[in-house]
Amino acid sequence: MFNFIKEILFVNRQVHPDVQISNHSKVYLNSIINKILMFIINNLKKGLNLDQNFKQILGPKLYEHAMSNCGPISGKWINILLVTSKKIKDMCIKYNVYLEENEIKFLSCTLEYILTEILELSGNACRDNRKVRLYNEHINIAIRNDIELADLFSIMDINITAYSNKRKTPKQK
Repeated sequence: MFNFIKEILFVNRQVHPDVQISNHSKVYLNSIINKILMFIINNLKKGLNLDQNFKQILGPKLYEHAMSNCGPISGKWINILLVTSKKIKDMCIKYNVYLEENEIKFLSCTLEYILTEILELSGNACRDNRKVRLYNEHINIAIRNDIELADLFSIMDINITAYSNKRKTPKQK
């Protein structure tokens, strides 16, 4: 499992700079990214190419949005894209999958788009509940309320209700 927490924090600062992410939610989002990557890598091992894989996984609308956002990259995003690309390249080497450099950049850009969507919607859910810290329940609400994300998670068999915050309740004296 690779660590994408720095990328999660970077994207969150771009999308919702006033919302903080709890530690449980950072781990939860990191596991989501890793599960998406593993699902894609397993399908690539079966012989699907990356373009077919994304059309199948993301669905038509999310795929179209991801394709439109993976065009020319602005200066702020280039550093985070390079870090993410290196991690994806290492993951592909670890699991013996060959991807060309432009496919790795496309994959990292698409993952960042999915992460941006999740963080934007969960940040909005957090604000709607008048909170300043994002918890797993906000992420779950965002995923459940968005049709494309809900479809994506149902295809990948990620159970979003299994992740809930383990908040400590105060002990009674």
